[in-house]
Amino acid sequence: MAKMTLSEESKKYERMVADLVKLQFLVIRYVERHTALKYITLRDVDNVITNGRPTITYSRAVENLYKHAKIRTRNCNIILDSIVELKSKIDNSELGKLKFGVNTPTKIEYELDQYLLRRSFFMSTGMVGIKDASEMLNITESAIKQACQQERLLNTKKVGRNWVVHIPECKAYWNVEDTNDLKY
Repeated sequence: MAKMTLSEESKKYERMVADLVKLQFLVIRYVERHTALKYITLRDVDNVITNGRPTITYSRAVENLYKHAKIRTRNCNIILDSIVELKSKIDNSELGKLKFGVNTPTKIEYELDQYLLRRSFFMSTGMVGIKDASEMLNITESAIKQACQQERLLNTKKVGRNWVVHIPECKAYWNVEDTNDLKY
């Protein structure tokens, strides 16, 4: 898959959109791990930030994410503080007024909407088993499994008896080179 090229205007907001998607998935993984609630479909995942609306502003999306996290994560301060920090960044920029979803009339909104969708797919499908992660990163399986169990890695999921991890998060945690996670 070729990298999506963003215009110069869209590149200003690339990191904030990536952080929004990352926090969305961290909330989802935390909720799935600590409650009986499961996010089975992409629509369930999308509802965390859109709250069922087809088109929404980024400012409203962060508000929805914060409300969802406050209710479901049992006041996990690390996640809530990150959301508040992102909210202040988005509200202090033009990104807060831009929309994403079904109806995105301007070019910049369309580009950022496509980027948000790609990041969502990357966060949900860029996961591998700990055995594969161990081979790719030259880290022992037991170290990765222990990090999953102790919740030092947040974007992880237990499937049966096995754990799946997100490779960019593992690279960042163990300081493995090539941590450019904006490539998708």
